[in-house]
Amino acid sequence: MRNERDYVFINLSYFPSDYSEFMKAIDNADAKRASELYTGLLLDGLEDDWVRKYRIRCQRLYEELLKVSSKTETENSKVTVSSILKAKILLEHQKATREKYFIPIELKKGYVKEIRVRKGDIVLDLGDKLFLILERGKKSSEEVVFGFAKRLGLDLSYVVFLSEEDVLNQIDSNIA
Repeated sequence: MRNERDYVFINLSYFPSDYSEFMKAIDNADAKRASELYTGLLLDGLEDDWVRKYRIRCQRLYEELLKVSSKTETENSKVTVSSILKAKILLEHQKATREKYFIPIELKKGYVKEIRVRKGDIVLDLGDKLFLILERGKKSSEEVVFGFAKRLGLDLSYVVFLSEEDVLNQIDSNIA
């Protein structure tokens, strides 16, 4: 096992782990599979900074998946549950960071006919509201939003910039 920056490398031939399967279940919003794999605290008994960080992350992801899955209406697809979960985790994490890598916006729903987003973007259709979490990358927030609006032929007056807290409150009120 070795740790470099934020990455931990485990030689699975010596130390088997279902961490990657668990993360795949989280990404797929598969609460059943995640529950099969999550049997308690990650690497319980080991106390190291990197272990605690991943332990908290796994616990948080699992709890959020169960919460969102149980409160989301049955007609919503796993993609929606996965998008809600990812948005919640990203935005809650971003609230505590200085650098903002994601830009939360709301679009006036009746105006948008088709949404085309990049791979790192998240679309949240919460019925009466349409939220997007745009990945900023190396561009400024203004460049990202302008480019997004230009790709869709949107007038910028239909784009509302939001705080992380605004979107999180809307998500929580929608699944409550």
